[in-house]
Formats: sequence, structure tokens, C-alpha cells
Amino acid sequence: MEGHRLELEGFAEQQRLKAKALKTARAEVEDLKQKISEGAALEAEKRQKEETVQQAEAAWKKIADDRTAIERRLTQIDEINTRLAGTQREAEELQAESRMEQIAAEKYHASWKDAHAPRLQQVEKELDILQAIERTRRIEEQMAGVQEQIERIQTTEKDLWEQKQVLSTTPLPSKKDLEKYQEQQLELATLLGQIEQAAIRIGFDLQIENLSITADPDAEYLAEENEYLVLGPTTFTVGDLGTIHLRGGGSSLEELQTNLQSLSAERDSLFERFGVTDEQELYGLQQLRQELEQEIKRLKKTRKELTSEKGLEQHREDITLIQQKITKEKSKIGAAPPEWQQLSDDAIQDMSEGLTAEKKGLNRKIEHEQQGEKEARDAHEKALDKAQKASTHLVELRTQVKGFEQQNADLLRSYGTYERLQETLANELVALEQAREGLAAILVEYKIRVEEPKAQYADALTVVQDLGTQMQSVEKEIVDRKARIEEAVSEGFYSRIGDLEASLEATKRNLDRVTRQAEAAKLLYELMQAFKEEQSTALSGPVANLVNRWLTQLTDGSYDSVGMNENIFPVEVSNPQYDATLPLDCLSYGTHEQIIVLLRLAMGVLLSKDERNLIVIDDRLVNADPIRMRRLCRILKEVANHCQVIVATCNDTPYAGVPGKVIQVPGDGRLE
Repeated sequence: MEGHRLELEGFAEQQRLKAKALKTARAEVEDLKQKISEGAALEAEKRQKEETVQQAEAAWKKIADDRTAIERRLTQIDEINTRLAGTQREAEELQAESRMEQIAAEKYHASWKDAHAPRLQQVEKELDILQAIERTRRIEEQMAGVQEQIERIQTTEKDLWEQKQVLSTTPLPSKKDLEKYQEQQLELATLLGQIEQAAIRIGFDLQIENLSITADPDAEYLAEENEYLVLGPTTFTVGDLGTIHLRGGGSSLEELQTNLQSLSAERDSLFERFGVTDEQELYGLQQLRQELEQEIKRLKKTRKELTSEKGLEQHREDITLIQQKITKEKSKIGAAPPEWQQLSDDAIQDMSEGLTAEKKGLNRKIEHEQQGEKEARDAHEKALDKAQKASTHLVELRTQVKGFEQQNADLLRSYGTYERLQETLANELVALEQAREGLAAILVEYKIRVEEPKAQYADALTVVQDLGTQMQSVEKEIVDRKARIEEAVSEGFYSRIGDLEASLEATKRNLDRVTRQAEAAKLLYELMQAFKEEQSTALSGPVANLVNRWLTQLTDGSYDSVGMNENIFPVEVSNPQYDATLPLDCLSYGTHEQIIVLLRLAMGVLLSKDERNLIVIDDRLVNADPIRMRRLCRILKEVANHCQVIVATCNDTPYAGVPGKVIQVPGDGRLE
């Protein structure tokens, strides 16, 4: 309360001082308002003087502009009169030049039209007849070539039909039949080998000379090994010593013999089908079939080449068209002398060359004469056009002179003469100077009696407004302090203690609640840490296995495993060559960077069992050499089967072997 009272006294003093200052400022405002009202008459007089100056300036400017316009037109009239004489001479010279060029053009026209054109028509007619004779002979040669082409196509089609008939009527083994025979031979050889392996071998070493041994049924004797190959029950008669009965081989040997007989029968059936007795004849027939097929293929190719541009019917249509052309060309030859038909090609060529040379000479002469005529006519048109333009320009110049003279006459009509205009302009200038002097004299007094009081009035009015605002602020503070004092007086001592005790109890309850929340948060944090350790332990093994495999592939066995801490972060690598581990800091920057990339890829693969995850690599492989880059590309292909991999790079060439979509940044990422 004491503090509020002290503040209240300070605010009351401020209120008294500001009220005094406000009263003084309001008195100053009223005084300045009175001065401004007294300067109203002076302001009206100033406006009158300004209007007088404006009127004098307008009158003087009008007369000055009129004089300037008249002088400018007089200057232009003098310039135009100077040009009139030159333009008149130029028009007359151009008219004379135009007449001369017209005469020259008529002379050129008569020269080529009457002298050279008739002879040129006669030469062209004779040249057309000779060319028609040449074209007729060439067309006849062309028709002979087409007829020859038709005969070649017909001969080829006939040969092709005959070869196809031979192939379709003669039983010849195909490539498939030969392959089947080869398979049978291979199976027979295999069965013979199996039979030889399963058969019983028996040899006799009785130390008796000239001992005869017979077998029933016959058994194959292997002379090199001095043994008999027994395939079934067999009785051997050994001279006079007696007989030996053999049984063996089992059911499997009998099955092999049955298969052997079946395959032999199939082979014999194949030989019988194609009428051969041995393998050589079968191969000969197959060779014959190949030759027939190659000949048919060659004939088809020849027919295709012959008919690639046009078929047989089209060639026949060409014959008809060629005959029509021959008839047409011969109709042009009717006007030729009879002896021209008997001329040789060389004679026709010589005559054509002579006529062509004469035609070219006539064309050159006609072109020369026509060019001379064209140039003369163009010169005539240009000279005539220039003469007309000069005449038109002459009329325009005279019209301009008359226009300027009429404008000056109209303008001087209100002044009388040019000297009167000069005198009026001098009088208006004197009146303008007097009006400006009167305005300058009143502006000094106007500044002192009107402008300065207005500026002071605006400043004083701003001070009054600021003081009023400050007074309102002080009054609010006074009211606030009085309210606080009354509130403090009205409150009782015991009620204040009760409020403090209630506040203390609420604070204790809040403390208990916050303590429980802190303990719960601590327990949750410990649980999360335990879960993270468990997850890291479960993930570290598979991640390490995957990274170790890729690391061995990447470094070609230089490093075969990586050691990781509890946060699954690589700390060391193993070098199998020296059976030692190296800290990660000892590796090159590129290898260090590549191991980090392998770790990210392994985590992405292992965490993508339920759904494909996204892995973004921001140019982390720029330090890899080309060999390691190719190996990394193979690893990226493997990872792309499990994850979505995005590589941001400024050079996509090292990734050319990786299948994927390339998205170019517009403008190479440059800011406009």
C-alpha cells in the first residue's frame, strides 16, 4: 500500500505538470489560429498576383510561339525554293532518259523476234524428230530387255517346279530322320557297351595244342584277350575232353538284348524305307536332299531377285506400255525425211549435236537480245518512275510553300504586320516582368504572416494531442493505483493465510503428480534402451553377414569382415592376408565411405521383408575406382530386388550397367 501511495503521488505530480503544459500549448494554438485568420486577406491578394503572372505568361508565350512559328516557316520556304530548281532539272533529265531507253528496248525486241525466233522453231522441230528416232530405238532395246527378263523368270520358275517335283516324289531322308538315325546308332553303341559289360567272359588255358573249342549257340571270340563273350546259356565242347555248360547274365542282359534287337529292327526299317543297305547310302541320300533344298532355295532367291522390283504380270504390262510409247514416238517421226529413218545412231547423234549447238547459239542470242530488251524496259520504267516521282515531289514542294505562306498570312492577320507583332511581344514581356516583381514582393510578406504561423500551428496542435494522450495515460495509472490500494485495504489477514495454505496444498499435489510422471518417463526410457539393445543384438548378426559378403566381393578378398559396436556402427575391418584387424580410420576415404554405404544397403534389405523400403544415396560412391564401381553396381542390382534405391549424382556414366530409370534435373539444377 505504501508503494502504491508513493507511485500515486508521483503520477499526481505528473498530471499537474502536464495539465499546465497542456494549457500553455492550447493558448499558443489559439494565438496562432488568430494569426492565420488575419493572413486570409494577404493570401487572397497572393492568389490574385499569381493569376496575373499566369495570364501575362500565357499572353507572352502565345505571341512568342506565333513569332517562332512564322520565322520557322520562312526558313522552310527558303529551303524549299532552293530545292525546287534542282528538282525541276532532275525531272526534265529523267524524262529524256526514259524516252531513250524505250527506243533501245523496241530495237532489241525487233532484233530477236524477227531474225532468230523463226530459225529456232525450225531447229527445235528437226531436233524433236531426231530425238524421237533415238527414243524409239532405245524403247525397242528396252522392250527386248524386258522380254529377256520375262524369259529368265519363266525359266527360273520352270526349274523351280521341276526341283520341287523331284523333292516331293523321291524318298529322301530329312535332317530330322538323320538325327533320329544317329540317336539310334548312339543307343545301339550304348546297348552294345552295356551288354559287353554285363556279359560273361570265359577263357580256356588248358596247355593243349591244337585243341578245338566250339560253342552252342555261337559265342563271340575276343582274339586279343583270348576270351569268349557269353550272352546267354551256352555249351562249350572242348575237344575230346568234354563239355562245359554256362548259365548267367540274368534278366537284365536279356532285356538289353531285346532292346538291341528292337533298335536293330528300327534301323533296318529306316534303311528299307529309303531303299538303302548301309549308313553311307543313307548319308548320300540326305546329301542329295540338301543339294535339292539348296537348289530350290537358290532358285527361289533368283526368282525373288528377278521379281523384286516387278512381277511377271507387271513386265507384261510394261511390254504393252512400251509398245504404246513406240507407236506414239513413230507418229512424231512421220514428218521426217525418208532418208533419216536409215541413218545410223552415230549419224543421228552428230546431227543432233549440230542442231543442239545451233539451238544453244540461237537461245543465247535470243536471251541476249531479250535481256537487253528487259534491261532497256526496266531502265525505261525506272527512269519514268523517277521522272514521275520528281514531278510529284515538285508539286509537293510548291504546295508546301503555298501552305507555309498561307499559314503566315493567317497568323499575321490578327497583328497587322510582322513589325507590329514584334512590338506587341515587347510590350507583353514588360507587363510580365512587372507582374513577377509584384508577386515577389508579396511572397516575402506572405511567408512571414501566413506560412510560418501555419507551420507553427501544426506543430502546436501535435504537442496538444501528445499531451492529451499522456494525460490519459497518467489518469489510467492513477485509477489503477487507487484500485490496488482499495483492494489491499479490503483484504483480511486470515483470509490471506488461508489462501496461501490452499495454494501450498495444491502445489504439493502437483509435485506428487510431476514426480510420478518423471518416474514413469524414466522407466519408459529404460525400457526403450533395453528394446534398442535387443533389436541391435538381433540385427547386428544378419547385417554383419550381409556386409561381410559384399565387402569380400567389393575388395576382391582384401577385407573379409567388418567389426561393429553396440550401435551397429562399423569400427574395424579384418585383413585375411595378414590375419590382422585395422581400425576404420586407417582405411582410405573411399573405402571408408563404401563400407558405410554397404551398411545402409544391408539394413535396407533386412528391414524390407514385409515391404520395400527406400534407400537414398547422395553421390557417396564418387571416390570408387572403375573396378570397384562395377562391383558396387552388381551389389546395387542385388539390393534393388528387395528395396527401392535412389542415387543422386552429377555423373550417371558409372551406373550405366544398372537397370533403372534416369531422371534428369531440369537445367542441370542451375538457379535462374
